[in-house]
Amino acid sequence: VVGTRRLSMNLAWVDDANSELQVTNATARALRLDNVHFGVAGYSSTLTRYAALQMEADQMITISAGASDENIYEGNPYMFGFLPGVESKKHDLYGFILKTATEVDVAWNSSSSPNDRPCGRTGCLSTLHFAELSLTCRENLHDVRMQYFGEVQSCEVVSAETTYDTFLSLLRKLKSSNVTILELASLSVSQMRTIT
Repeated sequence: VVGTRRLSMNLAWVDDANSELQVTNATARALRLDNVHFGVAGYSSTLTRYAALQMEADQMITISAGASDENIYEGNPYMFGFLPGVESKKHDLYGFILKTATEVDVAWNSSSSPNDRPCGRTGCLSTLHFAELSLTCRENLHDVRMQYFGEVQSCEVVSAETTYDTFLSLLRKLKSSNVTILELASLSVSQMRTIT
């Protein structure tokens, strides 16, 4: 909705196969489809870096849902993102989540009864439980996340062979484990289409 007008939007998917070698060509192909007015780069910094170069060359506004590397945005007036940059320690994503949960707890602790708090009696910080759905469980990130979220974290492997029922079962398992932060990592568009 823009003002009082309800407008429609069509999304055109182009799969880059989660490959640094293919992302630039896939981006160029997507931009040449009929009536493309902006791009959405839905993956992490590594692949978005290559897509951003093509988007800038074509002067196409692009929104990145997952890139937090500030170098992607610097000097490129066509790139916009949702995540705080990783260059500054205080703005990294995990730190941002912890900082926000802490601020909510402090604000509500001083002004309300425990039953009225948005995250329950124990507060938001104590309810942060991390899980990852990924093609491979990234062990290199386990220690990093443990610094932020402690031992309450898990990783479940999914692939193109993962059925919808299995995927749904994994999500239910994570929900019953009180997971509050779910990261989807290394899943290409075609793999998500296969699962869903």
